Amino acid sequence: MTTALLTSGQLPDGVALEASYLGRLLLGAGLEGPSAPAVGAERFRDAFAPFAINTARNRQGPIVVLLGDVGSGSPFCRADLLAQAGPTRSREDYVAAGTRLKA
Repeated sequence: MTTALLTSGQLPDGVALEASYLGRLLLGAGLEGPSAPAVGAERFRDAFAPFAINTARNRQGPIVVLLGDVGSGSPFCRADLLAQAGPTRSREDYVAAGTRLKA
């Protein structure tokens, strides 16, 4: 896939890439940026968090990638502190627990 992307040969219509590959692949001829008329990414910018759209732009300004996932995270906490903070069944609960523990 890397060779196909760099040389623009025999590519699928869409592909999911690891973020670490994007920089070098965008230098090749195999990817057309989502700001191109065929995709028109600018019309979707309000559907993304501002930081995600800013991260997706290159120095010249166009959107060069549409992020499908900004990365997953896994919270870790000592069991005794978690028990002290109270129930945590949602992201909001974890934030509230952290606030209580820091107080």
